[in-house]
Amino acid sequence: MRPTKLSTILLTALVSGVVSWAGLDLATSRLGHFMAVPWTVPALLLIMAGLIVVLGWPVRQYVKGQRRHVDRLRAASVVALGKACTLAGSALTGLYSALTLVVLGQVNAGSPSGRVWPCAAAALAAAVLAAAGRLVEWFCQLPPDDPTSQAGANGSQQDRRAEPQAA
Repeated sequence: MRPTKLSTILLTALVSGVVSWAGLDLATSRLGHFMAVPWTVPALLLIMAGLIVVLGWPVRQYVKGQRRHVDRLRAASVVALGKACTLAGSALTGLYSALTLVVLGQVNAGSPSGRVWPCAAAALAAAVLAAAGRLVEWFCQLPPDDPTSQAGANGSQQDRRAEPQAA
């Protein structure tokens, strides 16, 4: 599994933001308002970001040679969870950024401005989740093979970054 490209992360956030903004704009034009984002949303997103980094740290220690054993299934699960957090965090960043813009538009119309801060905090926390997921993907990358050794009949190097290996 290859690490998520920055362009994929940004494109996911952009598409999610545009689609969310269009949907929220339509919803607010018909309903007039929507529920506020509770402060628990950014708190839970930050907790998730911290947990994924904690889960990825043993794999990073193994890759650097500071740990003797890591379960292969756990390492593969951590890589997949890191990728999922990267993509989910970028999609949620787009969603909560669009929500922040919609709420900012309502502030001028007399809506209480206290709803802006939880939305903005959720957007920032979602970006932190995406960054934590990408960091864990980086934690789980294996170093490239020795460039001086010959691999295969055609002399090409094997791509060992795909899956974390354990002893």
